[in-house]
Amino acid sequence: MQASQYDDAAAILQQGLNQNWTRNQYQQAFSDKPDTGPVYTVRTALSATQQTGQTPQEFTHTMQFLLQTFRQQSDKLRKPKPL
Repeated sequence: MQASQYDDAAAILQQGLNQNWTRNQYQQAFSDKPDTGPVYTVRTALSATQQTGQTPQEFTHTMQFLLQTFRQQSDKLRKPKPL
């Protein structure tokens, strides 16, 4: 179940990157999502980047970093555990 939470958040991030979303568009996309770990992480990042006044390029880099991290976490959770 946790892997699917990362997959869902990654899909939204990918859509935002593909469509060059603004911070407000990301906030809107995540506003009605359940408060899972990945969603909380994105909301926190959106708040932090607003406070630090990131440039559009830096903001995009932050969203790309989250996307990569979520995909890696999903893959890690899906790997079979050794017995």
